[in-house]
Order: sequence, then structure tokens, then C-alpha cells
Amino acid sequence: MSRIFFKRTLSLLLPVMLVASSCDKWLEATSSSQISDEKMLSSRSGFHEALNGVYVLLSSKETYSAYWTFAVNELVAYPFSLSGDAGYASFQQHKFSSSTCVSAFDDMWRGGYKVVANANKLLDDLDAHRDIVTSDAEYALMRGELLGIRALVHFELLRMFGLPDWSGENATKLTIPYVRTYSKETEPQRSYAETAALLWADINEAEKLLAGSDPLLGSPDPDFDETVNTDGYWSARSIHLNYYAVKALSAQVLLWQGEAERAAAVAREVIDGALESGLVKWTNAETLINSVRAGVAPDEDIDFILSREGIFCADASTGFSSIQTFYAANVNKTVSIDRSWVPNIFPAVQLASDEDLRGVTLWMQLATQGYSLAKFMMMGSMKISYDASGDRVVVVNLAKMPVIRLSEMYYILAEEALGRNDRGAALEALNAVRSHRGPTLGFDPDEGVVAPVDPDTGLPDASFDPAAAAMENIWTELEREYYREFIGEGRLFYYLKRRASLGRPQRVPNPLCDGTGLVYPYPVSEQVLGRVQQL
Repeated sequence: MSRIFFKRTLSLLLPVMLVASSCDKWLEATSSSQISDEKMLSSRSGFHEALNGVYVLLSSKETYSAYWTFAVNELVAYPFSLSGDAGYASFQQHKFSSSTCVSAFDDMWRGGYKVVANANKLLDDLDAHRDIVTSDAEYALMRGELLGIRALVHFELLRMFGLPDWSGENATKLTIPYVRTYSKETEPQRSYAETAALLWADINEAEKLLAGSDPLLGSPDPDFDETVNTDGYWSARSIHLNYYAVKALSAQVLLWQGEAERAAAVAREVIDGALESGLVKWTNAETLINSVRAGVAPDEDIDFILSREGIFCADASTGFSSIQTFYAANVNKTVSIDRSWVPNIFPAVQLASDEDLRGVTLWMQLATQGYSLAKFMMMGSMKISYDASGDRVVVVNLAKMPVIRLSEMYYILAEEALGRNDRGAALEALNAVRSHRGPTLGFDPDEGVVAPVDPDTGLPDASFDPAAAAMENIWTELEREYYREFIGEGRLFYYLKRRASLGRPQRVPNPLCDGTGLVYPYPVSEQVLGRVQQL
């Protein structure tokens, strides 16, 4: 499965041009202990820059541009083979007390709460400067996005540093602090039940605000484009915590809390709305596969990370160097997928025929180690264009890291259907994604279903239930989809952790992670402050 195109790609990678200089003003002016620059917030554009600054923090190395995705969460969950850097091995071996892990977890914790602190500060500033942000629609947009960010970050921290099950006897245990104010005072820990209530309060308010203001749902007011969105700031909805992203977040939280039926209902709303509004667009699998086979770069409508299917994406421009260093410069000596393990998620015939675009474009065969991840190698690549005068202009493609994908909503539908033993609905949800991953990609759950032979009689076991065996095959296929679809994005960590807590047996033979014990320890600095981690 050699990838000619990706061999060429490594020589084409160029340093990314950071385009967030205005955001830097906000990052310089505010932190968890500083007051924002009042001069900067004296105009609407200043508020836009400040909000951009919050999104930049959300896309830092400590969060979605590295540690929350490929550089820690993925290493903990995915069965990579490692060489050349023993530090990475501590994540895979779940040696969470190692110095490498302790340092990373501290960065991940602080990175998340830095986003929260800045979001809380801007929420205060927004209320204090209604004379600047006078439009009710713009105020609702900004406040809704900030509340959505605050909820998202706390949910991520809960899933990483908290228990997988928030119910029963765990409901009264203390968990991570849910910070709702910008203050130097230490936020008290609350129980899982209380923390979940605060999480839902933010999600519900954000959804309500965005329902009446997000341009995805129609113009918030007749003069929105002429008076509020004159610079198009509010148009790039996939890199903003938009209405459908908040709805999708609520579906994730519901599933995590064991309310699969409600989660599926919300996921269906997200699917229909995100597609109809144009927020997301399915990737053309055939075009992408053919471009790779031909060894030529695809046109600008194709992106290898499938970010156009992202309901919400982090702008990974500032973290681009981290991604490239990890997966390009060092890939041959540190991270690969063993050849013998790959058929567990890509059946041999599927792998040999390049039938699945995720096998065609996301993997690159190495000479000795097996396969390496190639999906990030085109992020941040440069395009050359010319302005009206004919001058050469270098434009950097937006490097987007998908945080919530359209496909995940379908997987929620599939899991809910499997839970109530609805074969047809489960297959329909899975195939809705798979139909956009390969022109002829198919799956027959009845294939290979044969009754075992009774050793005493030599006859097929009369108690064998072929329908139940087929349903188990669909469960296995759903799990394989998480391995295929989200590789490198840190989402598998959450799936395995959640399913293990429900007692669901692992279906893909991952030799390094069965989903148990995936609770990151609190940073030492938090323990010094008196934080307790009740396990």
C-alpha cells in the first residue's frame, strides 16, 4: 500500500505563516491573573480579536493542537509501535506517574483552565461594554460561543481527569473544579452530580443564545450582514462554537451519561441541520482516492483530514509545527502501526484494494516498521495566488483540527440502535458514513456467521443464535470505525474509556489499551492546593 503522493509531500512541507497577530494582542493583554487591555476592548473589532485569542488558546499545543489529540490521548489509546524516543512509551504503557506523563498532564490541565479563565474574563468584559457591542444578535453570538467553549473544555477535562461513570456512588465524589468566574480565588471542588448540573447550565444557555443568533439558522436580524457582519467575521462557523456544535456537544454528554436514546435524538437534529445549513460537506471519496493513486495533489476542494466534515474544528495554525514535527520529521523513528495489527481494522481484502479512503490517504507504508499516519501531512500547506495587480501572494491554507465530526453523530445513532437490538437502524447509520469513505465500501454482518460444532455430537451447536452473532459483528464494526475514522485525533481514548465503564467487551484486539484505568492524575500543583482525586 505504497503512497507515492505522500513521499512527495514530505519535501513540499513549508513553515506555516501565523495569521493570528491580532489575537496575540489579547493573549499579551490577558491571562488568568491579568486585566484585559481596556483600550483594545474599546471597539467591536477589539472584541473580535479577544474572542479569536480564546480560540487560539483552545488550539494551543497544550490542547487540541497536540496533547488533547495526537500527542497524548492518542498515544494512550492507539496501539502504535514506538522507537527512538522512550518518553513516548510511558503514555502507551500507562505509566502515568512517569516524569514525561506528569509534565504533559500538568500542561493539559493548565492549558484547559487557561482557556476557561480567558473565556470567563471576556464574558465579564462583554457585559461591562454593552455600549460597544450594542447589537443584541452579536452579543448573543459572542456570549453563546464563550459559554459553549467553557462547557466543551470542562467536558474534555472531566473525560480526561475524571471517572468514566458519573452516576451511582460516584455521583457524590468530588471531581475537577468547574470555573464560572474570573477570579484569583480558588474554585471549590464539587461532586460529579453538581458539576454535571453546571455543565448542562452552560450548554443549555449557549444553545438558547445561539438558536436566536447563529447565522447558520438564518439571518439573526434584517441588517445583520450590513451592520454586524460587515467584515465576515461571523461567517466562518466551523471554527466557531456554533449552534450545531453546541447541540453535538450535548449529544456527547448525554451518551457519556448513559442516555443513549436522548443522545441519538439530538444527534439526528445535528446531522440534518448541519448538512442542510451547509456547515458540513461530505468528502468526495472517489476523487480523493483517485488523486492519491495518480500521485498528484488534489484540487483545493479536497482536504486530507476531512475537516470540511467538522461540525467544530480548532484552528490548528498555531500548533501546526507540533503536528509536523511529530508526524513528519520524526515519524520514521518514533510512531508507526505494526503491519500485523492493521488487518484488525482494515480487513485484508479492503486494505489490498485501497477500497476505504481512510486506508488510502491516512496511512503511508514504511520500509520496516509498517504504516505511519499521514493524514496531517498536508495541514498548513501553502498555495500561491495572484492579486489584481499581478503581484504574487502566498496564502496559507487553514489548518483545522476536527474536534466534533459529523461521522461521530452517526456513530451515536448506531450505538443507540445496537443498544435496543435494531439491526437495520444500526447498519443504516454505519453505512451513512461508509458510503462516503469508498465508492464500493460494503459490510455484511452475516458473513462468517457459522454455528460452532458441538465437540460431543460433531453437529452444529443447536443453541447458536446467528442473529445475535451478526449483531456482535456490527458492534465490532462500530469499534473499528472509531479506530479508522478518528486516528490521530484523540477520540478513541474517550470511546474505549466510556465503553469499558459499561462493561462492554473490547472487540478490536488492542494490545495496549482495553479502556480501563484511563484516569489522568491531577497535577501536583492542584494537590498542593488541596484538590483531591477521589477514585
